Amino acid sequence: MSRYNGPIKDRNLTIIDFIIIGISLFFVVFTILVMPKNKEDAEFFIKILSTIFLLLVVIGYIIHNIHKNKMINDKISYDERKKQIKDYISKSDSKYIPTLDEPLKELSFVEFFHSKEKLTFADVFEQIINNQTIYVGDLEWSTFETETRNKRVIVRNKYNYENYKEITETIKHEIKHFVTMCVLFDKSFILPDFQIRYETTKDKILELLNLNEVQDIDFSSDKAFSDMWLLSSNESENIVRDFFNNSIRANFVKLNSKNYLICAHRNMIYILTIKPIDPHNYYTLAKELLNIRDILKLNKKYYKDNKQK
Repeated sequence: MSRYNGPIKDRNLTIIDFIIIGISLFFVVFTILVMPKNKEDAEFFIKILSTIFLLLVVIGYIIHNIHKNKMINDKISYDERKKQIKDYISKSDSKYIPTLDEPLKELSFVEFFHSKEKLTFADVFEQIINNQTIYVGDLEWSTFETETRNKRVIVRNKYNYENYKEITETIKHEIKHFVTMCVLFDKSFILPDFQIRYETTKDKILELLNLNEVQDIDFSSDKAFSDMWLLSSNESENIVRDFFNNSIRANFVKLNSKNYLICAHRNMIYILTIKPIDPHNYYTLAKELLNIRDILKLNKKYYKDNKQK
């Protein structure tokens, strides 16, 4: 049994959850600070606050479920995705490659997934723009969940009488995950390893609480870039700081890539989307990656120094 379980890291708290938690904390603090000393007034005050709080919780719960249902409805099942790809193959002029292993040899991005199960770059379409070959397809992986449930079965004793017995059975569910990946190779590159994506309000709150899963590399002299992007790396922070010079940072601020995770490794750049995109938009995504490649070429000093090494 298989089912799709959403995009990368979609199980974290949403901003709506933080709002509900914030309102709850506010009411606790407000009650402590403003509580009347008179007993009758205090009881009336608590009743009013309790009613308001209950209404806010109900409203928050409704909003949360609307948001949750929207996310579920936005998803596409694995079988539906395969049908979508099959339909696109029949209409597309792009070269189709069932699987492509080359981009997966360096798995610097594996930390962004639910598990370290085997990854497959499947249903790949080759896009050629300005003599640059770009590959766009689905990055797929599976995880497994175990479900335990009780079941009543009929058993017979030695006298051949029927009886019922409760047994526990374990069922293993395969969960299919997939996102769109767009990748290019450029031999002129000697890139440091880094991952960069749009920084959300949730990221900022988690950073304040020191709960972020990755260390954000900020630039004290460039607030616009630091507030907009969450930049992380497995390499030395100083190497990444030197690479992201003023020109690269200024151009990243102009990008509108809220739904992408942009990654780099040596001569490879790739984009991972938050959720699978329609194959008809593959060419647009490929053009976006090409634009990012051109931005990353703006640090000529970095390439010159590394070529000398």
